[in-house]
Amino acid sequence: MTSLGLKWQSTGVAKPIKGRELTNLNLSNALENKLEFEQEEWTSFGVVGVQTDDFIKSRNSYFKPNSDGRKARVERRRKWREFSKDINSLLRFV
Repeated sequence: MTSLGLKWQSTGVAKPIKGRELTNLNLSNALENKLEFEQEEWTSFGVVGVQTDDFIKSRNSYFKPNSDGRKARVERRRKWREFSKDINSLLRFV
């Protein structure tokens, strides 16, 4: 299960020059009212393989997946690896 696609952000009225344009009427309509979706709702849209540079038009604006959650997970993993190395270093002295 991926979290990419559960949160979206507006990129404005200009069509992005990079990325793949998604066409999904249900998602487009839903983005008129909200930018965050529950997993079940996201699954019901039937959109698969969303990438960070994908975008979709909703009314007069374009939206892209908000990848902040993914960045946060990467940062947590990095910090955990650092912590693990520190613990292993300390355990050598015990």
